[in-house]
This record gives sequence, structure tokens and C-alpha cells, in this order.
Amino acid sequence: MALAGISSWMSVADSIRSSSSNSDKSNDEWIELVTGLNQHLSNRSFLVESGSVTLADLDVYFALLPICSTLISNEDDSNDYYKMWMHLWRWMDVCQDAVSRMSQRMMENGSKRTSKGGVVEHLQPIVTQRFFANSNAKTPIFYYPSHSSDGSNVTTTVNRAAPPPTHKMKNVDQKVTSVQKSNKKDDNKKKVIKADNTKEQQLPPKEEDNTKEQQPPPQTQQKQKKEKKPKKKAAPVVPQQELDITALDIRVGLIVKAWSHPDSEKLYCEEIDLGETNSEKEPQYRSIASGLRAHYASSDLIEKKKVLVLCNLKSRNLGGFPSHGMVLCASNDDHTKVELVRPPEGATIGERVVFDGYYTEGDGDGDAPQVVIAPPAPDNRVAKKKIFEKLAPDLKTDKDGNVVWKNAICRTLGGEKGICRAENGMVNGKVS
Repeated sequence: MALAGISSWMSVADSIRSSSSNSDKSNDEWIELVTGLNQHLSNRSFLVESGSVTLADLDVYFALLPICSTLISNEDDSNDYYKMWMHLWRWMDVCQDAVSRMSQRMMENGSKRTSKGGVVEHLQPIVTQRFFANSNAKTPIFYYPSHSSDGSNVTTTVNRAAPPPTHKMKNVDQKVTSVQKSNKKDDNKKKVIKADNTKEQQLPPKEEDNTKEQQPPPQTQQKQKKEKKPKKKAAPVVPQQELDITALDIRVGLIVKAWSHPDSEKLYCEEIDLGETNSEKEPQYRSIASGLRAHYASSDLIEKKKVLVLCNLKSRNLGGFPSHGMVLCASNDDHTKVELVRPPEGATIGERVVFDGYYTEGDGDGDAPQVVIAPPAPDNRVAKKKIFEKLAPDLKTDKDGNVVWKNAICRTLGGEKGICRAENGMVNGKVS
């Protein structure tokens, strides 16, 4: 076990507790930290190389528990976080079970010791329980070897992520005892007392020879000790999750109404149906302002058209008009030509478009396949981390006028399946 790795992760836990108590980090920064930790756990069971929970795992677990509980307290975002951080929840479930087992053993032994603040006694395992209750994914199953009373191997199946059963180490004394008995037999054969003084004088040299054979020279012993010293491992680095087009929430919208902005010569004001409803289940249209008046002479030219809308942008005022989102258009390099980006006419209003290679299809209800795509980033994170600005250079139209991101074609899968294109087939245009 790498002690350096354990020490490093415990330092991370101290840093998390310090930032949490001082409120140094925003929700976005906590989300970024937890996402990186989830990626670190995607190909390993524990934080450091180990077959079971270590002190580092428990320390980081207790530091993260209140933070993760806060992040998923918002019902609107909780399901997305459950899917986004599956590896983290699996690891937290292991830690949760380990703590519960330790607490149970303390109670059975009559011990009154608890962790700081009585965490063990008052543990609330809501985080992992809610995840596995709401998730459609199968819970993991782990297999651990154990030993029966007659010494034969038995395989134990443990549902979810329970820690492995305790194993008794093999009795090394048996080997030592057998070696000692064989040495005694050899000594008894050699210790034959004879009356001849000449033979008695020949015995000491044999003892010296045995001593030389059994004890290696001091230099050899030093070399063996040097070879056994383990190399120190560097502190673990949590990799950042790669940013891709799934961070953007692009949906099919219908421009229900459009009119000229009273105070701007460039803007149209629009009400767009994105399939959203209010608390009373009534349709709720989004208000969005678009700089299209120089390219579409009349609002009638854009009204009643289906378009692509970037939805996860923070609401802001454009010329005093509250705009929440952006209608995507294709344009040439000098922005003298601009045209709407259109989905197929039969596309479902409010459906999220996908890009080839960045989604999967599973078995759904009836003939409609279930589309699995990573959840988009929250509105405030898109603005703070400038996510759209980082992804926009690769969002364009290809030689056929199709919308692509890094050559991955944009398409709809609900309703009429088809490819999203520039309205007039503009090629090699920028989409924004």
C-alpha cells in the first residue's frame, strides 16, 4: 500500500473541509472537483491501490458527504448528478457500508467511541441510497473468496459494493516449526561423542563452516536491505473530464411569435415553444432576442418556423428585453450572410438534438429507442467557464450544409429522424 498516496489524499480531505467551512468555493467549483474525482474512480475501486477501504477513502468520504448532499438537494439537478457521477456513488456506497459495519461492531462490543461529532452513530446514508433507488442501472455485484471450517475455498457473493470479508492469514509458524525440527535431527546426527581426542578436535572447524554458510557477509545483507526498500510513488492527480458537445443543451424550438425590437434596429423579439410548462402544466414560452433584422426583412419570415435553440445560457437583457437562450444560425466569415439552422419539419418540439458518436441507443418502449446522452452543463457553469466559446470554433456546417461538431453530424431522433441543416444550405459556415 502506498503510504505516500494515503497521506496525499488525506491532505486533499483537509483542504476540502477547510474550503467548505470557509465557503471558499462556489457550487461550480465543487461540481468540477467532484466530477474530477468521479473520473479518477472510473478505473479503480479505491483512491489508492488497495483491495479494501483505506483511511484515505474514509477521510475524503466524510469530507465530501455534506457537499454531495447539498449538491443533490435540488430535485431538478439531482437525477443528472446521479447519472454523471456513477463511479463516485459506487465508491461512496463502499465507504458507507464500511462505516456502518465498523459502527455495528462498536455497538456489539459495547464501545462508546465515535468519530468526530458522532458521525458514526448518527450516519445518514441518504446519498447512495437515493442514487440506487432512482437509478435504472443494475447495482454492481462483487465476488470475494473466503474459507470454510474445513479449510476449503468458498466463493461469497456480495450485492452492491460491500467490503470484502475478513481473511485469516496463513499460519507461518507451521513452516518455522517444521524447519526447526529438521535442523534438530541434523544436529543429533552430528553430535556423536567419541573417545578419540583427535576426532573431538575436528568438530570446531565444522561449526565454523556451518556458520559461514548460514550467515552471508555483511555487504550482502546491506545489498538485500537496499533492494527491499519500496520506491516512493507520486501523489495521485485527479484528471479533468474532457469537454465535448454534450455540455451544450441544444433543442428543437418553434418560433410562435416574432416582432421587431422597439429600441434596436438589429433585434427581433421572439416567443419560442420548447415544450416547457409552468407549475400549472400550461405551455410556457421562452423569450429570446435575435440579431436577424439585417438578414430577414420581416418577422413573418421567421415566425412559425422550427429552429435549433441553445437553452443552457443564463438569462440576460438585450436592449431591455429579457432573453433566455440563443437561436442558432449559420454565417459566413465576415457575417454578411446569415441563415437559420433548421431541424427536420417533423422533429418533436423540445427534443434534444444529438451528434454522431456522442450518444447511445438502448431498448425503449415500443418501437422508439431509448437515447442515452450525457447531461448538459448547468447555465451558470456554461457562462462562468465560457463553455460555448470553447466549443463554438468546431460547431459549423460542412460541404453539404449539415450542422457538425468536429465532423460529427447533428441529427434528431424523436418524431421525424433527420439531419439538421442550414436553411439555404450554406456550406462551411460558422454556427452560433
